[in-house]
Amino acid sequence: MLDVASPSTLIPGSFFAYCKLDSSFDEIVSSVSKQAVDRQIGDTLRNERYLLRPEKKRPWAFKTRRPFRGRTDKATATFREKIELAEKAVDEIGQAWKQSSRRGKPMKYDIKKLSAIILVKGGLSFEKLATELKNIKYDATLNGSGKSPCSSYLHYIFDQKISVEWLNAAVKRFDEMSVACYTKFDENLDVFVIDNSAISCITLKLRKVAMIQRLMREQQWFLALTRNITHTVRAIVKSTNKIDPFIPYLPRGSRVLADGEFDVDTNYWRSIENRIDFQVKQRKGHIRKPGRKKGRKNFDKQKYRKRKLGERFFGNLETRRHRCYYRKPENRHKGILLLGCEHNIIGFFKNKAWCDQFVKLKT
Repeated sequence: MLDVASPSTLIPGSFFAYCKLDSSFDEIVSSVSKQAVDRQIGDTLRNERYLLRPEKKRPWAFKTRRPFRGRTDKATATFREKIELAEKAVDEIGQAWKQSSRRGKPMKYDIKKLSAIILVKGGLSFEKLATELKNIKYDATLNGSGKSPCSSYLHYIFDQKISVEWLNAAVKRFDEMSVACYTKFDENLDVFVIDNSAISCITLKLRKVAMIQRLMREQQWFLALTRNITHTVRAIVKSTNKIDPFIPYLPRGSRVLADGEFDVDTNYWRSIENRIDFQVKQRKGHIRKPGRKKGRKNFDKQKYRKRKLGERFFGNLETRRHRCYYRKPENRHKGILLLGCEHNIIGFFKNKAWCDQFVKLKT
């Protein structure tokens, strides 16, 4: 691994290279030193060669390449594996709803399996979701007949039975699954980033732009709490500049990085009450309120430098070209939470593939 320079955020502090377990200490030091020298020589020669090329044709620096690119990129999960992971999450957080009474038509499908199906929907339409279930011959019935629900029934479950609170609990549980993969690294994993963003809807709205009435797509704004190290989402709430909605999802002693939009006096007091290291790049100018004064005094530029890493979730939403197809405001929020579940499920398999590359050695 030493022949590829890698960002410090990707390599846990307790590990820095692969070594043969049967090698002596002197052999390991000699091998590491030789590879480090060879890398420095290679970087120098490469940079001198690139300087001779036109600026627009120069490649990115060698350090921007990720180690184990092939290993983590190939870590994809099948649809069945995603559902099995969702079933584990449902076992731990509970079913999305409980059958109110035994009166009326008996239930045909298992509530646990219906809950897991909704969690793996992500950006799929209900028709495509029903097709995927049929392709893998997923049995969601109570009597074992081998049938799966149709698209209209799945939409009914999503619209009437699934709550925002339960989906946020699922997002949190998928995040904790990725955190469990990193426990052997003894690193501080409770570093979060909060940021507002928006996703385009399919509905149009009349707006005045440059004194001209134009039809433009509506946007659904939301506020996401993302974990830096695991690249997963912790919670998603409605757009705001306050940290109060995220307090129940933040462990004590965690660090939260935010931009100047969250430079609000009450946010500093709430973070002090809950023992949260709140790092905000404040707006310039004179400060009068005591909470903002405390925030400016406690601001650490080195800690704040990692805030940009928390925006990868929003970049993935743009790359995957997701759209919000729902019309009800509550369903739009639930749709974004399902995108967060999909992101965390994909992230779990990639994080597991990454962490499995390392073995903790006892000294």
